[in-house]
Amino acid sequence: MMMQPSVPKLLAIDDSELIHRLLRLRLQNERIEMHSATSSTEGLRMAKELRPDVILLDVDMPQMDGFELISRLKANAETQDIAVIFVSAANDPGNRVRGLDLGAVDFISKPFDIVELKARLRSALRVQHLIAILAQKAQIDGLSGLWNRTYFDQRLTAELSEAVRYGRSLTLVLADIDHFKETNDRHGHLFGDVVIERFANILGGGRVSDIACRYGGEEFAIILPNTTMAEAMEVTDRYRQQLESTTWPEQPSAVIRQALASVMYPCAISHRRSSRCAQRQIKLSMRQSRRVETASKPQREPPSVGESHLYLGDAMAAAEDDAICIRHWDYSETSQTVGLLTLRHGVVRAIAKGARRERSGFSGGVDLLTAGRGTLLIKPNQTLATLTGWQLHDHFPRIRSSLGANRIAFYAADLVSRLTAANDPHPAMYRGLLNLLRQIGGRQSEHVTQSLLLEFQWLMLHDGGLQPALGSIEGDGDAVLFAPHDGGKIIRHADGLVWKVRPATVKLLQALQQDGGLPEGTIERESLQRANRLLAAYIREIIGEQPPTMLALFGELT
Repeated sequence: MMMQPSVPKLLAIDDSELIHRLLRLRLQNERIEMHSATSSTEGLRMAKELRPDVILLDVDMPQMDGFELISRLKANAETQDIAVIFVSAANDPGNRVRGLDLGAVDFISKPFDIVELKARLRSALRVQHLIAILAQKAQIDGLSGLWNRTYFDQRLTAELSEAVRYGRSLTLVLADIDHFKETNDRHGHLFGDVVIERFANILGGGRVSDIACRYGGEEFAIILPNTTMAEAMEVTDRYRQQLESTTWPEQPSAVIRQALASVMYPCAISHRRSSRCAQRQIKLSMRQSRRVETASKPQREPPSVGESHLYLGDAMAAAEDDAICIRHWDYSETSQTVGLLTLRHGVVRAIAKGARRERSGFSGGVDLLTAGRGTLLIKPNQTLATLTGWQLHDHFPRIRSSLGANRIAFYAADLVSRLTAANDPHPAMYRGLLNLLRQIGGRQSEHVTQSLLLEFQWLMLHDGGLQPALGSIEGDGDAVLFAPHDGGKIIRHADGLVWKVRPATVKLLQALQQDGGLPEGTIERESLQRANRLLAAYIREIIGEQPPTMLALFGELT
């Protein structure tokens, strides 16, 4: 983690070829990498490309003198920290003062004494090295020895830009030690520090290209450049195995496991929104990586440190549950893989072996956007369950006879799969989707359809803890400012990306926020449509893209 020694770079900018030959001859035995530029324009370009440690800069240059060049260097974030030593044949105190005021670290007169030049170069390089060490230490977490949150934010933004620019894969792994407070309470904070240190050693001992950071508290983030989601799963499996095989002589009874979540950033994310989307995805994935305790789970002694959020029981057990099919893949000629939103188990991905065979226990297969009663074999520590039976209850005929209702149904199912973690029960979400599928379509008025859609979108956000904060509306203006990347707050002054929204639209959402449903009385259809589009755009910012189902329903959201 600490800075590796490297050969320092020196860039000499002087219009005299003789000076360059002299410097190369006199500095050839010094541990330094020498570069030369014979014009200010060339020197400015090389400074940006090479990022040298020190620049020897001649004051008297044609076209652009040294004073103008150093002003440009110090105005650029990429070059402002490079140490500049002025070299001039004119021994004018005014030039010395002006050069030092502009940011130079030293001033040498021509003809220079080579011993003095070497001494001043070594002094400048030593100061630069110490500054670099201090800057790096400011970005390292003191306890874990990993990069800290500040470095993580900067590096993730840079890696996202690189991924978008060059079309590379980029995956982020988030690791979280559950029940860490109970660990500190039971075994003391010193042992908690030991857990963090050893877990950090595991994360920091991965591939050379991976960037492991301490996100905060017991939460960690690992940036995996040029890594697909499948490759990231292999990396996380190694982390998990190493942690579970670690012994704890300080507390032999401690059980050490962790929750892991992975987010892959597609190169389609625009550079303008990349860092904001990344932060949204981090919050969403951290929330999804939490394991939710359920009443049906066997009661056990709480673990000393943590356990995987994929824990589903100590043994495989069959469970019957009401479910809605929200995703569907063909596994083989006779089998299917399905995504189910269940009443008691949340979103479950399962393989339905033999679902396409005649006289099977699947009522003719498990079709998309149907509801039924499924028999599931849920396997501990595995994400794929087995669906052994399916009794169809409802295929919602009205959504199949109306294009508008069909688009809403597919959009709603897509939202569930994107905003809900696997095996995380959301009974209210299940009932809300079931109610939406049963009521939309047919001869339902557009007003009722928009009301049902608005209530479901709000339910999705509220049940997942992602609902906009809103706030009070001040003044009587025609528009208020809605900040999508500040938790959906209503703000007074523009700061970053904001949307101008009609006060009536916000008041409609405030009614949902306070009462969980729309107010009684007549609401204009246009107000409902505007509120639906606002929530859809807000969801787009959370997930980082506008999915096809959203595009089909709302068109391009601007």
